[in-house]
Amino acid sequence: MYYMIKNFIVPLLVLVISAAFLDPFMVLMPESMVYGLLALLFVVFVAYALLVWRESAHDEREVLHRAIAGRIAYIAGSATLVLGIIYQAHYLHHVDSFLIGTLVIMTVAKYLGHMYAEQCC
Repeated sequence: MYYMIKNFIVPLLVLVISAAFLDPFMVLMPESMVYGLLALLFVVFVAYALLVWRESAHDEREVLHRAIAGRIAYIAGSATLVLGIIYQAHYLHHVDSFLIGTLVIMTVAKYLGHMYAEQCC
């Protein structure tokens, strides 16, 4: 039960804290609160990354579920970046280099992760 709660609450905290930054005019969140939430977002994300990194599968079915979830997350993230690139190129006539860099990092990390998994496991 504890495992399921922490695996639900920590990602939920990452989402809620991240959503707080969607206030474009900082009406709901004064600037003084931004720095505190940035630090909290960093800490909660590190906790979430550690949870994902340390989780282990106990049988083949769990390994398959983790692989499927990883693929879905990768495709959703990269598709969102590609749509952002298309939107910015078409409507803004300028593509933010952060989108390109993030897509490149995701793609290279996926490839390197695949190569690492083939070598070690």
